[in-house]
Amino acid sequence: MDNTIQNLITRNDPENLFSVLVDSHRHVLNAWQKEIPYFDAEGVQGIVFCGMGGSAISGNLAINFLRDELRIPFYINRSYSIPRWAGENTLVIASSYSGNTEETISAFKEAHEKNCRTVCIANGGELGALASKWEAPLFGLEEGLPPRYALYSSFFTLLKILESCKFIPPQVSFVNNCASLLQERADVYCKGGFALDMAGKLSGSVVAVYSAERVNDAVGMRLKTQLNENSKSLAFHASMSEVNHNEIVGWEGLKECGGTFSVVMLTDPGLHPGLCAQFDAARGVIEKEGIPVFQVQSDKTDHKTRLVDMMYLSDWISYYLALIGGKNPATIDNIYRIKEYIRAHRGK
Repeated sequence: MDNTIQNLITRNDPENLFSVLVDSHRHVLNAWQKEIPYFDAEGVQGIVFCGMGGSAISGNLAINFLRDELRIPFYINRSYSIPRWAGENTLVIASSYSGNTEETISAFKEAHEKNCRTVCIANGGELGALASKWEAPLFGLEEGLPPRYALYSSFFTLLKILESCKFIPPQVSFVNNCASLLQERADVYCKGGFALDMAGKLSGSVVAVYSAERVNDAVGMRLKTQLNENSKSLAFHASMSEVNHNEIVGWEGLKECGGTFSVVMLTDPGLHPGLCAQFDAARGVIEKEGIPVFQVQSDKTDHKTRLVDMMYLSDWISYYLALIGGKNPATIDNIYRIKEYIRAHRGK
């Protein structure tokens, strides 16, 4: 690590999230090595994954990661309630790092009332207490982290649950590959590398992140939210090819908006030729407006490993962008203010 990076960490990262990122591969292995208690998944016809923020993104990653393997519906639920169709043959997985996310608690209570099969991924809190009361399996996560930094603990816990239910084939080879990859990438990114370079290019701009639907849109969402929370930067996300059916026209009005913008296009070697053409066409339109477009993709050989590779890169880009901007990557003051307001005004 050079002195410049060390100075930035010393000034802006008092919680030492740098070491948390470096240790992400350990979170993978710790999650995978946990014992999974038996629970009845016989006859389950669909999964509802309930969560918010950093606790929900592992569900989105699962949809991309398991797109060719998961043979029952998998629905992401970011709401106080669960879908009306959920019932006795639905597995509801409630994910909340603290166990106190009110939307997730509300959805979990409704799942219990509807006699859904229920599982919790949480570190105690009210959700943990309800799981104990209702005898729902409870899976803990790596402790002492901001929830968004627990992604690898959360995702690989979810993956092991799905495997134990026999909803998907054995995943151990992919898990080991992913852990090795994160360790390999950490050795590079902790010295800056491409992650620091990209952060420098995005500094000072509003970032539009474009990904591919069902291929890597979870990565696009992750980069967008990490830029929001870690970097304190305004960022947006949309997926191809929906972008080219509406949002692309909005770039015509850019001059009236003012401000500085950048675009990150998250592509993949396995994209359908039509999607490749969609990205190329959009890039031409946007660059014509004078906006820098950065195309990023993993060089790994299989789709699953590429997804985790890109997730990890997103974490490091947003981390370094925070440091460059003089921001503490741990703080989320506006979220705490909103939660306090809701607690004070709920029911009024």
